[in-house]
Amino acid sequence: MGTRIPQDDLSSRSIADPMRAEVPRRLTTEAPQAGKRRGLSRSTRTAFDQLLLLVGDVAIALASYLAAFWLRSNFTFFIFDDVMPAHRIYDVGHYVWLLIPGQVVIFYFFGLYEPLDAFQVRVRLRPIVAAITLETILLAAFYFFLRNVPFPRSIFPIFWLLNCTFIGAFRTLSFLVLVKGRPKKKTIVVGTSTVARNLLKQLSESRMCRLEVVGVLRAPTENTDEHVICGFPVLGDISCAPDIIEELGVDEVMIASPNSWQQDFLPRLMSSSRRSHVSVIPSDYEVLIGRLQDFRISDVPLIEIESALKPTFQLAIKRVADGILSLGLLLALLPVFLLVGLLVKITSRGPVFYKQERIGKAGKPFRIIKFRTMTPDAERATGPVLSNSADSRITTIGRILRKTRLDELPQLLNIIKGEMSFVGPRPERPVFVEEYAQRIPGYPQRFAVLPGITGLAQIHGGYATIPEIKIKYDLGYIQNFSIWLDLFIIMETLKVVLVGDGSR
Repeated sequence: MGTRIPQDDLSSRSIADPMRAEVPRRLTTEAPQAGKRRGLSRSTRTAFDQLLLLVGDVAIALASYLAAFWLRSNFTFFIFDDVMPAHRIYDVGHYVWLLIPGQVVIFYFFGLYEPLDAFQVRVRLRPIVAAITLETILLAAFYFFLRNVPFPRSIFPIFWLLNCTFIGAFRTLSFLVLVKGRPKKKTIVVGTSTVARNLLKQLSESRMCRLEVVGVLRAPTENTDEHVICGFPVLGDISCAPDIIEELGVDEVMIASPNSWQQDFLPRLMSSSRRSHVSVIPSDYEVLIGRLQDFRISDVPLIEIESALKPTFQLAIKRVADGILSLGLLLALLPVFLLVGLLVKITSRGPVFYKQERIGKAGKPFRIIKFRTMTPDAERATGPVLSNSADSRITTIGRILRKTRLDELPQLLNIIKGEMSFVGPRPERPVFVEEYAQRIPGYPQRFAVLPGITGLAQIHGGYATIPEIKIKYDLGYIQNFSIWLDLFIIMETLKVVLVGDGSR
């Protein structure tokens, strides 16, 4: 496991600076060039895996469903000594479309579309059988209530057996190809303590784990002069981590060191090294910037910190829902648009709409559209400044629009164009993004998703909420995203609109 270096290979070397030490040829030839990545990105590969599993599962389920009808109409089974007339296959076969959404939803809730990773040592057959069993029971219940459609109950055990057998075989083959068939993930371990050495030992001895340790980094609290630990080279200090990660093409960073330095270091590491997953051996430090997922390597527990959203079907559902709802609301609220536009026009001179450059997903700029709530050329004298509830530049009608959030309605156009979503971090102006990115750890992570009309920071914060607090809400939303969380935020926003007590 890993690239191991015999002690005598380095014992004769005089190394003043570990970072400038001669690295064995075997290690350097395996590393990709700086700034380049091997193959598909993690997110693209994960999305491909999930799509492959979904398409395969659905195809097998449909085939099993139709095969069960065909077998029942041509052969006898056990206690079923008669065959089903062929013409009845059509009577019940046209309900086959129910399998597609039904199975996808059930498999999703059983966790069968979670991303495959290097820590999974075997295919998960038990939840597959449980999910198919539930699917079969629900299918039987559905046909039970279709009393006008004669349906032989013997179809269900045949369908269950075929589905379990072939999906189980498909999932096993997929696991061998997608997990076992891929190169091991390059890994560095942070720390030289006893805990770190134990982790290195377990990684070295584990035959199932798909990780290749390429080296060790010293934590700030460690002053060891060792150049090799447990057979792995010490590559330098943790301050060099981003450069080493990029140079060696590291996929996994495992932190096994005392927690006194993690709070300051983790956000910077995750912001500058988005290509890698970060995991820590749990301690008293409560990680606030990532989704926590626990796993185990032998007897060593670790917690994975997700620095970006994993592609899920919920994200696809969110995007489709955004498009449909925004178009529907735009048409339904046309009278409101006309009324608000008229009020803006007759109460103050200037245009009805206000357009401004904001930074969106992946740092791409776009033009946000709002009803104008300030006097024209409001920043001519002050320059770019953040607004507040007592801002004298806000017009009379503008205060009402801001409290009720009606000034945000034109952003439905941004949603239709794919630049925004209903829920997400509020987009900021380039001048503020540049400032916040320099002084707020983890700030660039908010660009992992589409910006939104509303978000956690808007329903919990206020005008006086500082950016350092808002970023915690934004990152909390990103790392805990779900359709249910979006619905909660939308409901809370509607409450704000109805009572007129809004924040921005």
